[in-house]
Parts: sequence; structure tokens; C-alpha cells
Amino acid sequence: MELLPTGQIRYRSPHNRVIGPALVPPQSFDSPLPAIDDFDDWDVGALVERKKKKQKEKQKELLENQIELPMRGLFSVLVERKSQLRIKEESPENLEFVARRERQRRVENESVNDEIKRYREMSEQMAQVGAGANLPAVRQLLTSFYEPLMVGVEREQSMISEGVPGFDRRVYGPYLQLLGADKIAVISLHTIISMLMRGVEKTRGDVFRDHSREHGEAGSVKFVRLASSLGRVIEAEVNLSRLQTREKLLSARYRAGLINMEDIVETFNQERHAGENEMIAEREREEKIANIDREIREKNLIKESDITSTMLQRDSTKKLKSVRAVSEQAKKALDNADWGSVLHLKVGAAIIAIVLDVCKIKVPGPETAETGEKIEVPAFYHDYSLEPNAYQGWKQKASPNNRSGTVHWHDSFFRFVHSATLARARSAITRHKPMIVPPRPWESYNKGGYLNSNSVVMRGNYSRDGPSDGQMKLLAERVGEYDNVFGALNVLGSTAWVINTDILEVIEQVWREKKYAGGFGGGIANIPPRAELNLPNWPSSEFRLRRERNGPLYATALPSSREVGEFMRALNRAKQTNRELHSQRCDFAIKLQVAREMKNEERIYFPHNVDFRGRAYTMHAHLNHIGSDFCRGTLKFADAKPLGENGLDWLFIQCANLYGGGADKLPLHQRVEFSKLNLEKIKKSAEDPLGPEGSWWQDADDPWQCLATCMEIIKAINSKDPAKYMCNLPVHQDGSCNGLQHYAALGRDFAGGRAVNLVPADRGADVYTGIANVLRDIVQKDIENCDYKDEESVERMKLAKLLIDQVDRKLVKQTVMTSVYGVTFVGARMQISARLKERVGFESESVRYRVAAYAAKRTLDALNDMFQNAREVMGWLTHCASVVTKVNAPVQWTTPLGLPVLQPYRNQTQKSVRTLLQTFVLRSEDEKQKVNKSKQRSAFPPNYIHSIDSTHMMMTALECSRANITFAGVHDSFWTHAGDVPVMSRILREKFIELHETPLLDNLYEELKSTYPEVAGEFLPPPEYGDLDIETVRDSAYFFS
Repeated sequence: MELLPTGQIRYRSPHNRVIGPALVPPQSFDSPLPAIDDFDDWDVGALVERKKKKQKEKQKELLENQIELPMRGLFSVLVERKSQLRIKEESPENLEFVARRERQRRVENESVNDEIKRYREMSEQMAQVGAGANLPAVRQLLTSFYEPLMVGVEREQSMISEGVPGFDRRVYGPYLQLLGADKIAVISLHTIISMLMRGVEKTRGDVFRDHSREHGEAGSVKFVRLASSLGRVIEAEVNLSRLQTREKLLSARYRAGLINMEDIVETFNQERHAGENEMIAEREREEKIANIDREIREKNLIKESDITSTMLQRDSTKKLKSVRAVSEQAKKALDNADWGSVLHLKVGAAIIAIVLDVCKIKVPGPETAETGEKIEVPAFYHDYSLEPNAYQGWKQKASPNNRSGTVHWHDSFFRFVHSATLARARSAITRHKPMIVPPRPWESYNKGGYLNSNSVVMRGNYSRDGPSDGQMKLLAERVGEYDNVFGALNVLGSTAWVINTDILEVIEQVWREKKYAGGFGGGIANIPPRAELNLPNWPSSEFRLRRERNGPLYATALPSSREVGEFMRALNRAKQTNRELHSQRCDFAIKLQVAREMKNEERIYFPHNVDFRGRAYTMHAHLNHIGSDFCRGTLKFADAKPLGENGLDWLFIQCANLYGGGADKLPLHQRVEFSKLNLEKIKKSAEDPLGPEGSWWQDADDPWQCLATCMEIIKAINSKDPAKYMCNLPVHQDGSCNGLQHYAALGRDFAGGRAVNLVPADRGADVYTGIANVLRDIVQKDIENCDYKDEESVERMKLAKLLIDQVDRKLVKQTVMTSVYGVTFVGARMQISARLKERVGFESESVRYRVAAYAAKRTLDALNDMFQNAREVMGWLTHCASVVTKVNAPVQWTTPLGLPVLQPYRNQTQKSVRTLLQTFVLRSEDEKQKVNKSKQRSAFPPNYIHSIDSTHMMMTALECSRANITFAGVHDSFWTHAGDVPVMSRILREKFIELHETPLLDNLYEELKSTYPEVAGEFLPPPEYGDLDIETVRDSAYFFS
């Protein structure tokens, strides 16, 4: 059955009947779709009674038809099952779900169609304005034509140099030698393809609608017009090169001391006349051709009348962005800048002849249609067409002798561009919205997620093109080995959410009302202000005496150079801030619009997939629980559960965690007390969040989530029986520097494990404070143990004295966090330098650099001291990657859940050709390129840890599903209902222990040896374990808290 726009239900034939959400064929992208509102007010009440009456009759009829079938056994069972599914779907209680599912399909199709329409409109506009060669599909063809055309131009230039006779070669030859073959190839292809896509008339061509070769349509252009345009573009490129050379020569001569304008003019005139005499002397052809570039580029550069006005304008050529601009500037500054229309035609005709000869495409041949083989044919061809004479009186006369040459593209050229553009439009990143029905379960690596989209379970190697070919091959070969990954993604996708309308109303008020952010709105609790910053005013000062650079005193009212410099720096900062605010406003507006559209939905869902390491992400890119504080604050679970005995305490703990300011580092019972002590502030925040007494939540680290928790706490207290209060606010359990937790567990590092709460303690350990304390001890020893006879020791002592009072948690936090990702010394120095820049006494860049370099080295030493076994594990992983790259192979491993992982990092070879029309970059990014050894080595340790932490999250998700508790995960932050936190806490600890009781490093060692047998003997065994008992995690209250 299907829903019509009128709200009626129409039954299809049995072969097209809907059996389940995962089996519905996607709707055609090209079919017209009704508006979403057609279903919003659809009333199923009128159908319910009729369905109840006919249900039994229909079931009886279907069963009778089944009995009459001549076949029995398996086929009979399948027919019965199909009938049961159909009856269940068409039952009255399921009609509303069917309506939502049909609306979901339609919304998905509309989203895809919108992206296709947007992409095609953009493509058409580019073609119409002459930028069609920049389209991705056209650039693909341009890339394939580039090499043969460049070779063809080089061959022609070689024949010109050797004096090989040819038609008009003596005329156009010297000018064709003035540019390199690579630039000529790029310019020619860009001009020819752009003009063909525009057609004979500039405003009529439309490559995506009609590719006929009639007058005025895309796909054809008059030969004379094309040749003339090519000649002008080549001339402009030559003149631009001459202008650039002229600027360099003038600048060099000025710096060398030729400051007398008359001397410069005389020098250049002598060179020019010498060049003219050489031309008149008619030396041997080889010498003439070899010197013509020098004669035009270096000797014929300057006009006497122009020397004083353009001498030191070094940036003048950078402003020339069009053929017309170059031509106008060249006529003013250069001699012989205009070649004339005849030379334009002859140069352009020569290039067209080469293009017609060497640019080929492959098409099915008439004799090879059955075998599928293709033959090469010219991509462009030339013919003649009859043109009517001018109007004579009221009668138009045509002459059979009035023919004009026309250049066309091959029909297959159009078909490729059209189909490739449409395919790229369909594969563009679609701005899907959250789903209003559960996602299609992942059944295979290329089947799941949104109902109508052919999605891939893996997001790819940081690109829109999806996973690498090697990764896709592994996924296809190992089908069935990573089904638990599908199961975990299905659990994450099946979690139902709703919009927190209480929070959304406050956000709308902040964004809408003009009493905030200087009368424009926004600007509260990380909501970007709607108004831009005012730009600083030009500095003004009173009339005064001033001395500049030890010069004489003079009277002026102009600002000093220091004041101008400060103004320019302030202006640039303000402009940069405004650009950032604009980006933030756009991002916020998109998320806010999605929240508005979804606020009346009973349930919304986020389908998930994974990146190449196995980390789970939502497929919807905007409003989701993985996003910012604003996004998380506007989302709640759709299903509510009673708080139970300890649920209110977990809300108190969450309030303290979200408020921060040190409260999140207190013991758990003190976090409860912190919230109770601030209960009056919590109440005022919940009741009047934008009032003068309700602003407590605005100072929180995560203000919108904190406000949502405040509101939920007050609702629970006001319910008189908090234990029975139905709460649907997610409560978080976050890991303590989760990457280091996994490193410590892999190496059984007791000291490191204690620093990241793998070991039970009365108070949660803060690894950042721990590293800061170790760093302070190291710095203090450098001061106390200084050897004043050693210059290095004295210098170290001076830097230590500058640093000792600056060592705190904030200084080292970023470096400790990124140590999991293999941060280098340079990266650590830059991170610490950024923190020092915020503090008084480090304004000097040189001082800040030296102190940051010292601090970075000592911070890395502190990490090595505290996480000795963990650092050995990191070093061993780097060693393994180094061995793998010796055979030019990417590092490959399998996660504990069976997901194959292949690092995608390879070298990219590219050749860049800069021209006036465009910069053409010829890239080679396929898997035939050599692996990027440096990236493979540095990325393997963090990528392996990410694959382990994603495994832990997925194992927890599967077990929570079996325990019938709601689960959502954000990498190392696990969410559930407040009343279910104790159960989830037990499960996540059990799964961590189960994961690390497996000999992960030993398994990886054996897998690497079997995957790379040619270097198997070079892999070192894993480092020895430390003395950490992984079972202690079970009793660690602050492991996740």
C-alpha cells in the first residue's frame, strides 16, 4: 500500500507490497514529490473502524488463498510469513507508523533532490559564465586531455625550432614559442571547453538541457571566434609574463643602485635597439628563434613616458585577473603588446589543429558493441555549416557558398559530462535531517542507515569520496566477521530522542530579543552575537611636535607609525573576529532551524556509521548529541524512566560536572553537596533563566546542558516523590583521559593507571594536575641543581625561574590530551606558547619561545616518568608501523570486534600550472602511489587506540541493549537515564576488563607478522607488561564518572 497526497491508502499489486522498513524500494529522484504538509494533518481515525471490520475477513481470505496453492513446504511457510507481515503492517495500530515512514522516505527524497538541484544549478551557472572547465566532471576530462595535448604542443614547438616547413608556421611559430607547452595546453583546453559549453551565443548555451548542434546551442562554436579568442588569451598570458619580468628587472636595478631614471631609460633603450639590430641582421633561424623570448621579455619592456609612474609597483601584476585587464596594462607599459587580429587567428588556428588531432575519447564501436571493447575517436571535430546572408529588405536570402567553419564536441563528450555531473550531484553530501522513524538496520557494509540512501557503513578517509578501494575490498571480503559492529550501530541508531522545548524556548528568546548583545540579540551562553564588532576608528591626535627615527623635529597632526601599526593590528583582529562570528552564526542558524523543524516530532533518530578506525558518528551532520553544548542541551531521550532511589543524586552530580569550575573534580558525594548548596540558584535558573537572579547557569562550562539539568532537578523535586518522577534527561559518564586509560591498560602501567583512575581511590585523580605537579618538581630541581660553571645549566636555570610560577593544570592540559595522538616536541612547544601568551610577563616573542621550548621538553619528560609502560607501548606501535612501511604497504589491523582497518595515508603527486585563466593542478591520489611513511608511522598509535576505545563503546552498547536500558555514546562519554546509571557503570567496567583481558598486543603482533610475511622477522615482540591488575577497574568509582 502507499499513501496518496489526499490522505487515502492505495493497495499495490502483491509483488510491490511493502513487507518491512528495510525492504522498501527507494523512490525515484526524478518523480514529483508532494509537500511534507500533505501528511501533517492526515487523520487515520476514519480508517480505523473499517480496518477492524475487514481485518478478520482479509486474514481468512489470504489463508484460504494460501491453502489452494499446489506447493507446500518452504514456499508455503514463506507465503504465510509474508501474509502475517502484511496484516501486521496494515493493522490500525500500525497505520500511524506507516504514515511516518512514508513521510520519512519523502523527506529523504526531497533532501536528495534539493542537493541535486542545487548542484546542477551551480553547474549550469558556471557553464553559462564561461567557467565550465572548472566543473569536476569537466576537469576529469581536461586531465585526460592534458598530457597528450602538452606532448602535441611540444612537438609543434620542436618543429618550429628546427625550421620544419608548415602552413603559416613562419608566421605563428615565434609567438607559439613564447609560452611553455604546459601553459598552452591548460589555456587551450580551458578556453575551448568553456566556449563550447556556452555555445555560439553567450546566453543560450545550456549543457545540461540540450546538446544539439544548432546555431546558438552548447556543443558548437564558430571556428573564427574560437581561434581569435585563443590567440587573445595566449597573447595576454605572454604579456602578463613580460609585465612580471619587467617588474622584477626594475626592482633589481633599483636595489642595485640605478636610482637615476634617465640612466634606467637609457639603459633599456640601448638594450631594445640592440635587440632590433639583431632582428634586422637576420641571423640563422635557430639563433633567431632561441633569442626571441629574451628579446621580447627582457629588452622590449619599458616605455620612457611610463617609467616614473610604474617603477616600484611590485604588486601591480597581482591585481590583473582578466584578459582585458592584462591587455590594457600591457598597452600602457609594453611595446609590441598587441599582436593584431591576424596573428590571433593564426596562433589560435594552430592550437585548434593540435587539439583536434590529439584529444581522444573512447566510445563503443559499431563492430565491438557485442564484445564491449571501445575505440578511440576525436573528442572535438570541425565541419562547415551554411549561414544566411544579411537581411535584404524584408526577405532573408541564403547563399550555398556562404559557409562558416564550426568546432563541435563529440556527442559522447556531452553524455559523459552530463552523466558524471548528475552522478556527482547524487553523491554529494546530502543535508539529511534527523529521522522520524527508526533507521534501516545495518545488514551489510553497504546497506543500512537512511531508508532510501545507499550508504556505506564506513565514512571514508576524511573525504567525500568514501573509503579507499583497499578498505572497501576488505569490508567485502570479510562480510560476517564484524556483525557486532552492525549490531552496535543499530543500538545507537535505535535510541529515540525528542527536542527539549524548554531549552529551545530560552534559546529562541536569546537569539530573538534585542536586549542582548548590545541590542541585536545573541551573545549569551556561547550563542554567537547577531551583531558584528565595530571596526576601530582611524587614530587622531592633536597638532604636535614629533621626531621619527632620530630625524629632525617637525610639527604634524598625523598619527605616528606606531599608532598606525596598532590601528592596523586592531583592525585586522576585528575583521578576523567578525569572519569567525559570521561562520558561527551560520552554523548556529542551521542547527536552530533543524531544532525548530523537529520540535513537534514525537520521536527522532540518528543513524550512525563509523570512520575508518571504527569510531561511531551520527550520519546527520548538524543537530545531534555529538555536537556542541547547545545541541546537547536541546536533546532529550524520547522515553522517560523513573529516577529511582539514586537518580536525583546522579542529576546533582551531572549538574556539578557541567558547571565545572573545580566542582567536577570533587569526590562524588561532595558534587552532590555542591548542587544542594546551590539549590536556590538552580531553582532560580530553572524558573527565570534570563532574569537577573537566574543567571547562575550562564557561568557554567556547558551552560545549556547545565540549564537543562537545573530544570529537570526542580521538576523532580516539585513532583513530591523524586524516586517516581519520570525523567528523560540523559546523564553522562565520562572517561578520565580515555586514551591514556587504554594505553595504561595495554601496558599494565600501574603508575599511569593510578593517574587516570584505573585504580580505586577515595578521590578522583586528575591526570593534568598530576602532570603539572611532576613538571613543577622537575623545574624546581633544575633551579636547585644548577651548575654555574656550565652555560647550558645556567640558561636552563634562568628559564626554569621564569616558568616555575606558571606551571598549573591549564598550562599542560592540551599537551597531555594530545600526547595520546603522538604530539611532537614542536606541537607541544606551540601549545604551551599559546598558553603563555595569555599571561603577564610573556609579551616578548623571543622570551616566550625559549620558555615554551623548555617547558615542552620538560612536560614530555614528565609524561614519560608518569606513563613509562604506556610510552613503551606507543613506541612499539610506532616501530611496527615503520617496519610495515618498508614494503610500501599501509598499516592494516583488525579491531577486537572484527572490523578491518586500513590506514589511507599515501603520497600525493601533483603538478601545478598557473595561468591567467586558472591554476591547473594535476593530482595523483590513487592507491598506486607510495604510502606516506611519516604519516603511517605517526598516525598508527592514536588510530589503534581509537579503534580500541570504539570497541569498548560498542561492547557496552550491545550489553546495555541486552539489559534493556537506553544507551547513547559520544566516543568516551556514555549516556543513559539517571535511574540506570549504576547498571551502565557496572557494564562499562565489565566490558573494559573483558576487552583488556584479551592479549590485544600479542594478537596484533601475530596479525602483523601474518599480514606482512616479507618483514615478519623484523617485528619486535610487544613490551613487557607492568604490574597493574586490570580487575581493579571494577571497583574504581572514578574510572568513568
